[in-house]
Amino acid sequence: YPERSHILCSEYRCTLAISLSYLIPIVLCTPTYITITITKQEITENKVKYVLYHTDLNEAFKNDKTLLKINFWIYAVFIKLLPCCILTVISCWLIRALFGAKRRKRVLRSYDCYPLSEIGRGARRKPSKAERRADRTTKMLVAVLFLFLVTEFPQGIFALLIGIKGKDLFLECYQLYGEIMDILALINGAINFILYCCMNRMFRATFGQLFKHKILAQWAPAPPSEVHTTYV
Repeated sequence: YPERSHILCSEYRCTLAISLSYLIPIVLCTPTYITITITKQEITENKVKYVLYHTDLNEAFKNDKTLLKINFWIYAVFIKLLPCCILTVISCWLIRALFGAKRRKRVLRSYDCYPLSEIGRGARRKPSKAERRADRTTKMLVAVLFLFLVTEFPQGIFALLIGIKGKDLFLECYQLYGEIMDILALINGAINFILYCCMNRMFRATFGQLFKHKILAQWAPAPPSEVHTTYV
């Protein structure tokens, strides 16, 4: 609804959305912070003492299977699977809107500027700048969606299985593969940043406006001082 953009995209709505995006994850992840703890284990090998740290369940949740299952159900559904579904729907809707806009432009655009002889020879029109930009946006959306699903969806399924099976699956499997999945999530965030920088001109421009001047200002030479000379 372009005619309602000034209402839907107001400063108040933007501030509210950003604030909620910071507050809601904290609320949803609080049970996970309470459930999982880091334990220390000391071992001696070749007369050398080593300290190992690994994740484990809190003592209160080891004895209460119901709370543990509720926590992993919240983690699986609201933190992993639901965002995957929402991002999939939004990305498909945006890609469909981009293709619809591209199709309407092709219908409305006039090709009278091309000679009939060239059209008869089967000459192909080069895509316009707007079409190339729409194609880049589509590729970026597909790449972001694919990376997000590859890294987050397996974690959601895994947490859902823990919620069904109980703590035994957590102790046997999560301690072996949980760190790998966490690293994949971090890599996903890093690759998304690179994708945005490579395929979105507005993102590059905004990023440059925020940080380029501050970084260059540190290395910029000091302005020459004014020297006043008086002749007598």
